[in-house]
Amino acid sequence: MMEIICGKCALKLHPISAFVFLILCTGLLLLYEEGYQRDILANSPKHIPGPSDQFIYSNSNGKQGSEVVTMQTRKSSSVRKVKPLNTTMKSTKQAPIVSSKAASKSLVKGVLTMTPVMHECLNAKAPPNDNYLRDALLLGKLPSKTEMCVMSVAHLDTLLQAYMNTIQILCGSSMVRMGARRDGGWDVCPNARYLQKDNCLVYSFGINNDFSFDDAIARDYGCKVHSFDPSMKKSDHIRSQKPFVSFHATGLSNFNGTSSDRHRWKMRTLSGIRHELGHKVMPDVLKMDIEFSEWNALPDILHKTPVNQLPKQLIAEFHYFVFKTDLKTHWLKVLFTFRDLYEVGYRIAWISRNIDVNCIKKSKSTGAMYYLCHEVTFLKENIA
Repeated sequence: MMEIICGKCALKLHPISAFVFLILCTGLLLLYEEGYQRDILANSPKHIPGPSDQFIYSNSNGKQGSEVVTMQTRKSSSVRKVKPLNTTMKSTKQAPIVSSKAASKSLVKGVLTMTPVMHECLNAKAPPNDNYLRDALLLGKLPSKTEMCVMSVAHLDTLLQAYMNTIQILCGSSMVRMGARRDGGWDVCPNARYLQKDNCLVYSFGINNDFSFDDAIARDYGCKVHSFDPSMKKSDHIRSQKPFVSFHATGLSNFNGTSSDRHRWKMRTLSGIRHELGHKVMPDVLKMDIEFSEWNALPDILHKTPVNQLPKQLIAEFHYFVFKTDLKTHWLKVLFTFRDLYEVGYRIAWISRNIDVNCIKKSKSTGAMYYLCHEVTFLKENIA
């Protein structure tokens, strides 16, 4: 017999029974430890290093009519002073966002000026329409901007996650994955209505030395592809003639100029790029993975391009990283951009969640675990 003593208690067991007892106790301890660590990870606040460079909302030091925004290619960023768009907003606090895998680690600051309309929006108080989640999930429809103004941060947070789980339009053909199976590849609708083989133009922003998407769509569909990324330390060059892929060391932004940081990157608006390339037509496919800078580039594109000239497919990774900035201002800017996309005819045809640990975070407003990065394919519908 074997005797097990715990304090004043003693237990006599057969050696085999004692061995089984010890194994069970060890297993229970391991399960408890695993659960404890999981709870700690889920509930502790984290600085999440995501795929984008750093982005900080900051005060404008009393200066009106100017704005500092990030101009980021995939995994890279810089800053530039420009005039604000009508839809931009300013937060009241400073906070670092995320660092890139491949870019410099220096902090970048940005100011988002707040228009009187947005200021009034943020001060509005009224209960939201109880049907907002139903409409987002079942109808793929966002509330009006006026309705979103009166929502709480928790409502806006929940609304965004619901909206990014809806498919609003069918491609009419099977979606095709172009390029890498994982990061670097993108889902495209090959239907002739949105992509005409051997007669298509593609702009691809954010490369990070991965041309798999660009090469694939040029090879398989005969598209002329122009690739853009100022962070790769490569000069402009023709990557290949047949199929045609041309590289440009230029970043997409909402101004034409040079970044004011040490990189001195060449930055252009979409219309500025078209003018330099001599393209009188819009690209059929516009792909962007520009690490949070989509929230500055997209409003500029939507507000300066005639609706009937917008790209037939818009493919982008959207990043929602938020830290200590004003949450309501942040979510309103994001949701207003999605509302604008819908109003000009863009419909969600494909959604892919980025399941990287850096893109999953516990919401401070609802306590739920949310995705902070979505790769989305929009198809452009003709609207009256």
